[in-house]
Amino acid sequence: MVSDEIIILEPSQLSASFTAYDPSCIGNNDGYIELNVIGGTAPYLYGWNGNYLDFPLLAGLTDGEYEIMVSDSNNCFVNLGTVFLTENPVDCIRIPNAFTPNGDGPNDTWIIENIELFPSAYIYVYNRWGQELWRGRPGDEWDGYFNGKLVPVGTYLYIINLYEGTPPYTGTVTVVH
Repeated sequence: MVSDEIIILEPSQLSASFTAYDPSCIGNNDGYIELNVIGGTAPYLYGWNGNYLDFPLLAGLTDGEYEIMVSDSNNCFVNLGTVFLTENPVDCIRIPNAFTPNGDGPNDTWIIENIELFPSAYIYVYNRWGQELWRGRPGDEWDGYFNGKLVPVGTYLYIINLYEGTPPYTGTVTVVH
């Protein structure tokens, strides 16, 4: 009579947890969710709202709801439910109120910080008579020139329309030589 001992091993139960990080300011896409998985059989797939990655960091997230799921190579899965990310109620856009287009390097152009987060935006600059001096898009910087000439020292009106259902930003920027 022949006898063999057989040991059947199976992985421990698949389980996961997460840590969520909210977007840093209004309109930003720097929120992320870190996932930690134990058990199951690697490699794992990490999913949110029907998208899947093989890396446990779901990045580039905006304000919103994310349905999180993890699966292993045996098609076992764990649903972590809905994770809510809420943007920090701080304005992302920073608009300088002055610049010095004098060719010395620092502050030679009017740079609106984080405007690139709003790719549909338009930026307008007007003189005190309502004449448009400059029109720009995210990534553009006003150099203080109009029709090839440096504008006079003074205060100019700007309107920044994000075209995202929010009121436009309005204010003044001062040009100092």
